[in-house]
Amino acid sequence: MKYKVIIREKAEKQLNKLDNSIKLKIMRYIKQNLNETDNPKKFGKALRYNLKGFWRYRVENYRIIVSDGRLFVSGCDVRMWK
Repeated sequence: MKYKVIIREKAEKQLNKLDNSIKLKIMRYIKQNLNETDNPKKFGKALRYNLKGFWRYRVENYRIIVSDGRLFVSGCDVRMWK
């Protein structure tokens, strides 16, 4: 079964706040590694405790948090971690 990434409006707003270069890197990562793949979980890490059911993907110093299941990038939280 191939997964399809759907980026919701809230996630799009967060992505638009980022610098264009990192935004392009994140979108390229999503397109290459998560969209139309059989197992997107092999690229990420499962979150635990109160975030169980979510997966984290790392792009440079940024993390993409997606909900498990349909791979919606909805309540997407793209932040820089230092």
